[in-house]
Amino acid sequence: MNASISALYIYPVKSLAGISLSQVNVLPTGLEGDRQWMIVDNSGKFVTQRQIPAMATIKTHFVHGQLSLSHEYHGTIEVTQDPKTPTALWQIWKDTVEGIEESQAVSDWLTQVLGEFRGGKLRLVRFNNNAERLVATRYLENQESTLKLADACPFLITCEASLSALNQHLPQPMPMDRFRANIILADTQPWQEYQWQNLRADSLDFAMIGPCQRCPMTSVDQQRGVVATPGQPLQTLMERFKVGDKKLPYFGQHAHLPNKDTGTLIVGQSLQILTGN
Repeated sequence: MNASISALYIYPVKSLAGISLSQVNVLPTGLEGDRQWMIVDNSGKFVTQRQIPAMATIKTHFVHGQLSLSHEYHGTIEVTQDPKTPTALWQIWKDTVEGIEESQAVSDWLTQVLGEFRGGKLRLVRFNNNAERLVATRYLENQESTLKLADACPFLITCEASLSALNQHLPQPMPMDRFRANIILADTQPWQEYQWQNLRADSLDFAMIGPCQRCPMTSVDQQRGVVATPGQPLQTLMERFKVGDKKLPYFGQHAHLPNKDTGTLIVGQSLQILTGN
């Protein structure tokens, strides 16, 4: 049984707009360039679309390896990196991570676009690649895997067939970008991804960690940066598409590379599906 890759996405800055790629390098910590940065408040705690939906309207770009941010009404700013900037500790969920704050100019630009938050300016923090952040034991009890600034796991995989099935029951159909996946698959059956154990392609062997519990960010229109469908798709996922014995809104699968594989993924590429049956 096989699936094909229909789209690949990275999100260089957590909760800002993503980048569609035709080909991407794969590292044990995630797709190269994915969630390398995050926005924090004045206290050093991470900020996402859960608090500021308008973050979705800031575009991210790489030009010759250099990150820049752009907004329809505020132009573009390059994120220049000063190797002399010291590292500091920042908060993402229950994790304390080591990172490097970007320039004051970037902070000023973000605050101009999004406004002050919790009484202070917003700041951009880059993950320190010499540091390590572990996937929480509630996801991997007997294994160890690392990630950068994704919420839970290195890779998030979704399937077009499951979205089509979900959209049949939503008041308004929604696009896949609401779920901010890295790897989007075609040529599968709806909801069968929760039975998969592994996805294999050439040198890569993805192990499924478990279904992704969704949050209110899925209600945010990723083009307009506003809450377009309050309560949806969470309500429909819980009512109609139950996974396991928990009444929680799941969509997509978390995955990791237990063998620390590296390689490349290409849109159109075929992946072998291995199930537990």
